[in-house]
Amino acid sequence: MGRREDYSSQQYEQAAAAFDRVDRSGLDGLEAGFYGGLSLLFSGNYPQAEKAFANVARVLPLAEVVNNQGVAVSRQGHDGTALFVQAASADPNDADYHFNLAVSLKRHGASTAALNELTQCLKLRPSDSEAQSLDQVWKARAAAQTMAGPDAATSVDPLERIVRTFDAAAFRQAALMLDQMDSERLAALTPGERALKLSAQAKSTSTAACCWRPSGSTSLPSPRTAMWLTLMPDSPRSASAPEMPARPAVRRARLWN
Repeated sequence: MGRREDYSSQQYEQAAAAFDRVDRSGLDGLEAGFYGGLSLLFSGNYPQAEKAFANVARVLPLAEVVNNQGVAVSRQGHDGTALFVQAASADPNDADYHFNLAVSLKRHGASTAALNELTQCLKLRPSDSEAQSLDQVWKARAAAQTMAGPDAATSVDPLERIVRTFDAAAFRQAALMLDQMDSERLAALTPGERALKLSAQAKSTSTAACCWRPSGSTSLPSPRTAMWLTLMPDSPRSASAPEMPARPAVRRARLWN
């Protein structure tokens, strides 16, 4: 089976190994790093999961990436609070990030701040039954501790939540941004170095162009369209490349489900 089938069938160790073989310099590298990190998390390899998410976050510190890095840190018995703060700051309208920050803060003794984050979670998602129950437990525990001392009303708190989806638009936009950065680096190269680099890029673009032609056309697409196809393989196959929006609409999507 391939990496997609391994992940979908919960063969996480095999999936992690397969994702690790994906070229990290290619357009699929970021997504492969994210899902490789998930595979490592689900297989219990928390140190390697932390490393996988950290590698993605260095290029693209999306909230879901940083959150899962924090989960991997927490599962090792370390303090991932700073990462959960970063995730909640990056996407303050996601209830899960506030829930995770609340759990982490409570675990490390910041009870008042934890309750504040849990309140924010419930404001964003009032129907969150786990958060509702936890809010009741924490408030009852606080009341019991006030009356009977700090050792009263102890219970086990939940684990932080793993985000299993990614922001597809942001991942795609990142590919375009990286390509733009690469163009800026080209300008700093010597003529000889630039020629070698452009030759390699042209080969990649030519491969994409040869695989597709506009409907009813016998000619190859323009260089701009070919580059679009290289960067956005799932885009509609129109004869001309559409303009990219300045800021893509945030869309969470499962990769294969």
